[in-house]
Amino acid sequence: MRRTSKILQRHEGALQGSEIARLAERLVARLMIASTLSLPDVACRLGVHRVTVWEWVQRGWLPAIRVGHRYRVPQHIVGALLHPVDITTDPDGEWRCPAQRCRAAFGSAAALAAHLATAHLGE
Repeated sequence: MRRTSKILQRHEGALQGSEIARLAERLVARLMIASTLSLPDVACRLGVHRVTVWEWVQRGWLPAIRVGHRYRVPQHIVGALLHPVDITTDPDGEWRCPAQRCRAAFGSAAALAAHLATAHLGE
């Protein structure tokens, strides 16, 4: 993926329509290999409607990579949503991060799961 972005930067001014399409197809193919899922695939795995997943992405509750007009979600984030952690909510109804030194609080379980997958992945 790094190589494709370098190619795009180097030839930004000289690329023509067909070349851009070819490079975009290569980028999409690399994202497929890089363990990402489309929003309909995420919705299917989580058992929710695809519009719900799209709304989560729009609200920032679910991290995603935008590729053209589409979004891709890393598989490890979906895995974190499917394998919940024993957590509690505080009296205000916010979801608290269970990590010992983390004081983050979130308005939804999905946002907390995304935080756990990105900030505390190796712990």
